[in-house]
Amino acid sequence: MIVPMHVALIAISYFLAFASRLEVSFFNSDMYHRVFISTLAPLLAVRLFSYWYFDLFQGLWRYVGVTDLKDIIKASLLGTMLFALYVFIVMRGEGFPRSVLAIDFIYNIVLIGGIRMIVRMFREATVKSSIKDLPESKNVLIVGAGSAGEMILREMRNNPRLGYNPVGFVDDDVSKHKTRMHGMSVLGSSSDITSIASQYGVEEVIIAIPSAKGKTIRKIVSTCKTAGIRFKTLPYIGDLIDSRVNTSLIRDVAIEDLLGRDAVSLDMSLIAQQLANKVIMVTGAAGSIGSEIVRQLARFHPQKVILFERAENDLFHLELELKKRKLSAAYVPFIGDIRDEDRVRECLETYHPSHIFHAAAYKHVPMMEENPIEAVKNNIFGTRVLADLAIDYKVDKFVLISTDKAVCPTNVMGATKRVAELILQEKSKIHDCMTQFIAVRFGNVLGSNGSVIPLFKKQIEEGGPVTITHPDITRYFMTVSEAVQLVIQAGAMGRGGEIFLLEMGEAVKIRDLAENLIYLSGLTPGDDIEIVYTSLRPGEKIYEELLLSGENVIKTDHNKIWVLNHQNEESERLLLNLKDLDSLGKIHNLSEVKDILKKIVPEYKPYFPPRSP
Repeated sequence: MIVPMHVALIAISYFLAFASRLEVSFFNSDMYHRVFISTLAPLLAVRLFSYWYFDLFQGLWRYVGVTDLKDIIKASLLGTMLFALYVFIVMRGEGFPRSVLAIDFIYNIVLIGGIRMIVRMFREATVKSSIKDLPESKNVLIVGAGSAGEMILREMRNNPRLGYNPVGFVDDDVSKHKTRMHGMSVLGSSSDITSIASQYGVEEVIIAIPSAKGKTIRKIVSTCKTAGIRFKTLPYIGDLIDSRVNTSLIRDVAIEDLLGRDAVSLDMSLIAQQLANKVIMVTGAAGSIGSEIVRQLARFHPQKVILFERAENDLFHLELELKKRKLSAAYVPFIGDIRDEDRVRECLETYHPSHIFHAAAYKHVPMMEENPIEAVKNNIFGTRVLADLAIDYKVDKFVLISTDKAVCPTNVMGATKRVAELILQEKSKIHDCMTQFIAVRFGNVLGSNGSVIPLFKKQIEEGGPVTITHPDITRYFMTVSEAVQLVIQAGAMGRGGEIFLLEMGEAVKIRDLAENLIYLSGLTPGDDIEIVYTSLRPGEKIYEELLLSGENVIKTDHNKIWVLNHQNEESERLLLNLKDLDSLGKIHNLSEVKDILKKIVPEYKPYFPPRSP
């Protein structure tokens, strides 16, 4: 059916070209009749060949778009050129009106393209009618008249079974107001959502601005909540790099969207130069940070990734996930504890990694206050074991995942992470050390194991109350994807001895975080879910800090990464105190651990529980 229709359209176009060029004389001239008839078959042959060459017989007319129109123009141009060669070489142009070639070229595009557009217009009109007739269809308003909004609108129309009936767009770009996209109007700005929703019976708002910042999303969500309209969004732009925008990506607004941060730009060539075809070891590989490092490393095509982890069950599930993704790198699960020198040595002896990302750590603040010896063993001496063996096996780079709690620490966890930083800086001073030791310090990661988000969600699911330790407590937050991308970037930039600081944006009130989570759950703080304030836990601060006094912050070439130009000068004191701390740990002398930590980290302000009377 497709080929005969094209044959008919080619013949009609050719006939119209002759008729337009010669008008009445064409119908009264036997010569032009003979020319027309004798050249029709060659024209059909070259045109059908050019349509086949550009796959015009394969496309679905109901989905025709700009790309198809370009292919029609290319195919018509090729056909005209081949036909012109036939006319002027084989026929030598005898009796053939040259302008017919140009006229036929134009008619051919109009007819071949026009028939496709008519089919598409008919289908879209039918689909639009069928969407409205669906009993479960809902009127939706799309926020964002950009490329993402356009793609979402197109898919809604192409897929009536989705049950979306778009009524229009809103966009805060005033220049787009009263314009139309695929026949759909930009009705106003996001501040007009309430009135537009009332006028058009909008039941749901789709926020199609993947690059929007948290402030913008919060404003739109607030407007929707006031108007009593459901709202959904598209993923953060960083998650859309390898995906096409479509309706399957529409999801409920998450707390990450409200905090929204700019997309991370990476120096891909620098990172790939260092990581491609290399063996990389990740400690704590099944943890929230470690597992994301493993996932992100796949982008840089390492030869092998060693998953060093002591939690067998978590490692098992990570390995299953990686197998499902069918990534090019080899992933080797390796059960082990960083405190076990023999096991770490076995791993390095077997695989000889060029890079180590050290994410294994105890990080729960209250729990480490109760178990300080374990924090010391793992965070300090586990790091030292790993660092010493990294030097022995000539590892190129060693990247420590540190924390903002290492700044003026008030808890054991923060103090032990600060000591780990000092150990790395001390190792960097060794004259013949081939390993570049780097620490990367950042704040809380949204949704990571032990963070407040999963806790709040669980409390909301149970009907409340949501517990917060202090009404004014604030924390810095970033997504795990952003944090890990910046860790990898900082690791590539480091030359040894640096402590990098990630730009964390503005501190967020935990109270605001809790209220937004309650709203996103479709509930109201105070009415449906109570917020209860307890009290600060042992070692917990109201405000977190990112810098130590005396540290000089130097801007790097990356706008989200800073470097702290501060070196520990008292090497002898550090070594002596580490020896004392090691002795205390072996005999489990809990009373003196914090005192020794304070000698190593003078800015540490330990919490001492009140003594029993």
